[in-house]
Amino acid sequence: MPDPRGWASIEENTSPATFRRAAVHGLLSKWLNMCNSYLADNPTCPISQTNLLLFHLISLNSITNFPEIEKYARGQGQNGPQENENRIYVPGETLYHCAEVIQLVQAMPADRRPVWWSAAIYRVALILWTFSMIRPNLASQQDPENESSMFMDNGELIGESSWAFMWKNTATVILTGPNGTTLGLEEPSAILDYAESMVRQGIVTRFDGGIKRKLDCMNHLWHNGT
Repeated sequence: MPDPRGWASIEENTSPATFRRAAVHGLLSKWLNMCNSYLADNPTCPISQTNLLLFHLISLNSITNFPEIEKYARGQGQNGPQENENRIYVPGETLYHCAEVIQLVQAMPADRRPVWWSAAIYRVALILWTFSMIRPNLASQQDPENESSMFMDNGELIGESSWAFMWKNTATVILTGPNGTTLGLEEPSAILDYAESMVRQGIVTRFDGGIKRKLDCMNHLWHNGT
């Protein structure tokens, strides 16, 4: 697990907050190693898959400011360089963890998912939507000579360092759309539609229905449901 924010270099900043972040980062790394070790022999174990899902959600919580993201999604936050930096701290690593959450949920049978799985998709959807809103010129930044692309949901789990490299080199990061189409991160409404579609799959509870309504209301608020 790479350390893009330099948490390991605590000698440069000995504040208590820095030590706490380094300690959390170390514990998360140990947790990941244990999960991967067990999953190697038990790849379909729902408990281990859920633990891994929690790992990626906790990691996202450490590199994004989700309360500020939700505030922005409700139309209560401002959209400026400083505000955007305070929402998503490490773009490449954030994309990696979002992709892992999506792929883990898709890999789990509908009747073996944790009851809160749709909340995980909701969180990922808002983070990716925020990407698309705070970087509306993402598509124009793509290098036409660079034909590389990376699907976030095709079942091919790729390491954090690859995600960071792809992001820095403005490679195309995409989702799978309906009928074989693709969705880019510059399409905010399509990202919300994608999340709604995922929530509708499988066994839908009242809780999942509530998540779907939140996504639908957000889509209407910002994009008139288009």
